[in-house]
Amino acid sequence: MVLRRLLTEDSVTHHGEFFTLDDAAVLPRPAAPLDLWLGGRADAGLRRAGRLADGWLASFLTPAETARARGIIETAARDAGRTIDDDHYGTNLWVAPPGADPGPARAPAGAQRPDVDWRDIVGDGWDGVAELVRRHADGGLTKFVVRPTGPVADWPGFLDRFTTELGPLQSG
Repeated sequence: MVLRRLLTEDSVTHHGEFFTLDDAAVLPRPAAPLDLWLGGRADAGLRRAGRLADGWLASFLTPAETARARGIIETAARDAGRTIDDDHYGTNLWVAPPGADPGPARAPAGAQRPDVDWRDIVGDGWDGVAELVRRHADGGLTKFVVRPTGPVADWPGFLDRFTTELGPLQSG
């Protein structure tokens, strides 16, 4: 992967199908190698994540779909002679806190995935997002990026509820 080379080598020359680099450098380079995560939901993208990435972060996928995706990624990694750490599989989730309008998140979820129930992508209240976390975890996901569905007037209060409601789901 050219990006990995750029982050670890002094100078990179690459002449590929999609782009060309001659003596390219990234400075300052990170002191330690970075984990490179990919997204995607098409099977080709999942296989690419298995072949090349250190982790995978999904968006707009149901728990059943992320469980299936993890299997595809693991198979591709194994076929490429590599593994991805068990704790390097995750997804984005949106939470509509109680009393908040879930519409701002429901609209992009519906636009991205009109074929699924929005509640399989957006947590309807803290209980809803906690249930989504549990369902994704049952399918092998361990990382969750939880976002509010809209503007948050009281960030300290939101973060307190986040900690209270979702903190107990954290493991190891």
